[in-house]
This record gives sequence, C-alpha cells and structure tokens, in this order.
Amino acid sequence: MIGLDIDGTAMNYGAKVGGVAKVNDAFLATLWDNTVDLITNQGGLFVDDSPDRWWRNPADFVARLSVLLDALRGYGVTVRSLRVCVFHQNRTKPVIEGVGVALAAELAKVLPDLWVAIYTDGQYRKPSPNMLKEAGTTTYYGDADEDEEAALLAGARFVKVKRFY
Repeated sequence: MIGLDIDGTAMNYGAKVGGVAKVNDAFLATLWDNTVDLITNQGGLFVDDSPDRWWRNPADFVARLSVLLDALRGYGVTVRSLRVCVFHQNRTKPVIEGVGVALAAELAKVLPDLWVAIYTDGQYRKPSPNMLKEAGTTTYYGDADEDEEAALLAGARFVKVKRFY
C-alpha cells in the first residue's frame, strides 16, 4: 500500500494564510491509477479565527486538501484514507483536541465520504511509524527526514521526493 506525505511532497508548503495551494503535478503523474493513503503531520493548525492570523486553521487545511484530492482524481489516483496527526509539542492537550474536533467537523462538511483518522497524541506524529503501520504502508513517499525515519521504522520502503515549494 502506498502512503503519501502532503506538504512538500504532493503539494507546496502553505503554512501562512493566503498562500496559493499548488500541487506537484510532475510527481502526482507518477502515481497514475494507484490507490494511496494520505499520511501527514499538521501540528501547525490552530482554531483561532482572528482576522490578523498568519497560521492555518482546519478550514484552511481542508481547502488545500480539496485542491490535492481534485488533482489526484485527475491522475486516476484513489485516496483510500487520510491520516492526520495534529499534535503540537507547544500546545496543551485541550487545544490539540479542539483542533482535532474542528478538523473532523470541517472534513465532514466538505469530504463526507473520505475515511479519516485524526490523531491528537504525540505517539502518532512522524517520525513515529504508527500512522504508517495502521495504514499498512509498504511504500511511503515523502520529502523530509522524519518521513524517511517513519517509513524505515514501519518496515516500509521510502521514496524521497524532491521538496516541492
């Protein structure tokens, strides 16, 4: 089973509000007609909706994810699941859990048929292999050292993708 990192691999990094979501078409074309699990850390999501915020919130992530899902469909790629770890070491457990609840609500509104697991515990944050193991990942595509470490710890083959900005 193919596991796929999102930011820097399938899409550009877009931590700041107002950034344009771009997909890595050259890479996505290599996945033609496959089935994938999207496996990603999203510890930078917050629930503050103040007008001067610079970070993403769950709705921003879902909007970016929708762009990626549309592109994957265009390449005949089926997304079997989405696994997201929203843990952030500098946030309290109630804040992290609030992000998880808000993300689940946003995903249900826009992508009700997508199978989703949202993890709020640090034991799932890559480089932990837990998300990959639960997905049954045999090959994992990523751009970062933490992706490689997670794949190796999960017993999966790692394919390094040049970081996409």
